[in-house]
Amino acid sequence: MVWFFCVCFLSGRTRNRLHPGTQAFISSSPAGRTLLVDGGPPGAGTNAVIPLLNSLGITTIDYTVLTHYHIDHDGGLAEVINANRVAGIAYDNGDAANLVPPSLTSSTGIAYTNYKNAIAGHPGVTRQTINPGEMIDLGGGMYATCLVAGGRLLSGGSIPINNDDLNSESISLKIEFNNFDFLVSGDLTGGGSTAAEKTPDVETHAGQMAGDVDVVQLDHHGSTTASNQRFLTAVKAEVAVAQAGSTNTFGHPNRDTVNRYLNTAVSDGNSYTGTGVPSVLGPAAGPVFYSPEESPAGDDRVTQQEYSGATIANAGHGTILLDTDGTTTYSLSSMSDGGARINPATHVYPVDGMSPGITTNFPPTVVPAQSPEVPLASDAVTVSAAVNDRETPIGTVTLNYAINGVPQAAAAMTLSGPTYQASIPAQADGTRVDYTISAMAGGETTSISGGYFAGTTPIASLHAINALGEPLYTGYIARIQGVVTAPSNTFGNGTNDDYVQDATGGINVYRSTDQVTPSTSTALGQTVQVRGLIGFNGGRLRLDVSQSTDKKGSPYPYGITSGSMGTAPSAAPVTIAQLLSNPESFEGQLVSVENASIVSGSIPPSGQSLDAFAVVSDGTASFSLKIDHDTDVQGFSPAATFTLVGIVQQDDFLRPFDSGYDIAPRNRGDLGGSVTVAPLLSIADARMDADHNFVPDRLGQGVRVQGIVTSINFRPTGTEYYIQDGTGGIDLFSTTPYEALNPASRRSALCRSSTA
Repeated sequence: MVWFFCVCFLSGRTRNRLHPGTQAFISSSPAGRTLLVDGGPPGAGTNAVIPLLNSLGITTIDYTVLTHYHIDHDGGLAEVINANRVAGIAYDNGDAANLVPPSLTSSTGIAYTNYKNAIAGHPGVTRQTINPGEMIDLGGGMYATCLVAGGRLLSGGSIPINNDDLNSESISLKIEFNNFDFLVSGDLTGGGSTAAEKTPDVETHAGQMAGDVDVVQLDHHGSTTASNQRFLTAVKAEVAVAQAGSTNTFGHPNRDTVNRYLNTAVSDGNSYTGTGVPSVLGPAAGPVFYSPEESPAGDDRVTQQEYSGATIANAGHGTILLDTDGTTTYSLSSMSDGGARINPATHVYPVDGMSPGITTNFPPTVVPAQSPEVPLASDAVTVSAAVNDRETPIGTVTLNYAINGVPQAAAAMTLSGPTYQASIPAQADGTRVDYTISAMAGGETTSISGGYFAGTTPIASLHAINALGEPLYTGYIARIQGVVTAPSNTFGNGTNDDYVQDATGGINVYRSTDQVTPSTSTALGQTVQVRGLIGFNGGRLRLDVSQSTDKKGSPYPYGITSGSMGTAPSAAPVTIAQLLSNPESFEGQLVSVENASIVSGSIPPSGQSLDAFAVVSDGTASFSLKIDHDTDVQGFSPAATFTLVGIVQQDDFLRPFDSGYDIAPRNRGDLGGSVTVAPLLSIADARMDADHNFVPDRLGQGVRVQGIVTSINFRPTGTEYYIQDGTGGIDLFSTTPYEALNPASRRSALCRSSTA
C-alpha cells in the first residue's frame, strides 16, 4: 500500500484529494496550469498518479517538485515523466553532495538515478534546482512559494543538515489561492526521535515563515520525527491531513503526533482535548484530522482520532476531496463512496482569513543557540540568535528572561558577527532560566522560547507538568547527578534506556541508537552525571542525551559521565494505595510492594516482541504490571504471593497524560527469581577505572562483552583468550574450557564473565 495526496484547483475553486496510494500532491489552477509534488514509490506513478490524471482530464503536468530523494517520493515521479505526462519544469534540490543519497547503489540511490535519467530522456522537461523564495505562478491567483529547500530558508537563514537524514532536506511549499492557504513540506523533520536517530529541527523555521494556515499536511506522514509543538502552534491549522495507508509498517500516522495536533489551538483559540474523534456537527471550526484510510485497531502506534476516506476492508479507495473557492469556505468529502464516510455538507470549514491574499512579506526567522549549552553554576550564558529576513532589514532583537519564574530586565541583543547576542548572569545550581527571543523586521515579529537549568539540578525539579500532563520544561537543557537503578541493556538493548535516581526522584535517561552521540553504558549502583534535553514519550519523563544527525563530528555537550561504583540502591517500600494517591510523584523511582499477587492477566510463557501487561494487587488496591520484552521476565512464574520490585513508569499516549502508570520489574530477581542475564557492555565499559587506581570499577560483577578474537588460547588447560571491540581489548580467562576459538578467522565472540 502506498499513499497519495492530491490538490486540484478546478473551475475557479481549489480541490484537494487525499488518496492512500501515493505520496504526491497535484494542483490544477483555474488557469489550467498544473503542479505535481512528489510521485510516490515505484509503481505508484503508473498505478495511481497517471490514472488520477486521466480521471481529472489532465494531459500533462506543467511543474513538478520533488521534495527530497527518498524512493517513496521519486520512484513514481520517474514513471510519470517516462509516460510523457510532464512537459515543463522539474524542481528539486539539485545534486549537492550533502543532499543526494549517500549510496547510489542502494534502492534510494537507484531511484534517484532513475529520476534524473527520466528527465534527461525527455527534452520537454527542464530540471531546475529550486531556491527558497521562488514563487511558482499557477495562474488564476494561485501561487506556490518555496519556504525551505535543502535546509536553506526563504528568510536567508539556514539550518545545518546532511544526507544522513534525507528527510531534513525536504522542500516546503506554501500553496495560496485567494485567502486559502495550505502547507506541504514532504518529510521535513522537526527534531523528533525514532529509536534509531534524533532528527534536525527544520520545520520550526518553516512554521515561523508560513504562519497561520487553513490546512497543513503533517510532515513525514504524521511520524514521531515531525510536527513538533512550535511548528503546530505557529501554523494554527484548522485541518490536518497525513498521507498514510492502513497497511504501512511504520506506525503512521502516529497517535501521539496526531493527539498533539488536536490539542493545539487553531486560529480562533479552539483545541480538542478529548481522546476520541472531534465532532464536526454544526459549524466545524477545527482542529480536525483526516487520513485516507482508517488506522488498524491492532496497532497501538497509530492514531484512532481520525476521519478516514475508506475502511481497512476497502483499502486503496480512500481518496479525500477538499473543495474551496479560497474566500469563504472549504469542505472535505470521501470521493470513492460519493461522500458517504465524509459528507461535504457536514465537513465544511470557514476560510480563516488570517493570511489574506498572497504573502509577499514573510516574518523573519530566528534560530536560537546558547553557550555553554549545558552551563555550570559558575557559567554566564550567552544567548545568541541567527535572525534573517528577506524583505526588510532587521529592526530590534530582544531577550526577555526570567529566573525561577521571576521576570528580569529585558536585554537588547546586539549583532556580533552573524548572530545577535545577549548574556544571562551565572546562576546557582538548580536555577531555572526561561527566555524568549523576539525579532522584528518590516512590521513582522517572530518569537521563540527556550530555557535551561543551571548547574546540577534535583531530579524532582524536572518533573513539573502542565495541565495536559506534559513536562512543563520540555526542550530545556539540564544536568542531573544520581545513582543508576536500572542500568543499560535492562529496558533497551544497545543503547541507553536507563533509570537514575537522586534523593528527590527518578528519571528515564534515553539515547537513540544513532552513531552521533557516544554510547556510555551504566551499571547498577553507579553514580553518574547526565546532561541532556528534557522530553517525554508516552507521558514518561525522560532526559534525552541524543544528538541530532547534523551534529556528527561536533563536540558532544550531552551525554553520561560515569562516576564511582556503589551499593545497588534499595527500593522504596510502598503500598499500591500509596502509589495510586499520586502516581506521578513516583514515576521513575525504584519501589517495592509486599504481598503482591497477579489478579488479572499473566506473564507470557515465552519471549514476545512486544511488552505485555498484567494486574497486581497487594490488598490495598490494584496496579498495572509491565512485562518489558527486553527483560528476562517473560517465561517466569512468580510465587502466588511475592514482593514486587520495579521502576514506576508511564505508558499513556493520549493527552491528558494522567493514566497508564505501571511497575516494570527489571529482571526475574525483582519477582523473587534469579537474574539470568548479565548486561552487554563495551570492553571499555567493562574495564572502566573512573578513579584511576588500577582496580576495575566493576570488579566481581557479572558482565557480557562481545568482540573479535585476537589471540590463541594461552592456557593448555582452561581458557585464556584476548578479544577486542572498537573501544578496547580484554583478557578472557576461565579455569574451564570455552568453545575453541580460531583467531585466524577473526570471528566474533560473545562471552559472559566476571570482571577481575
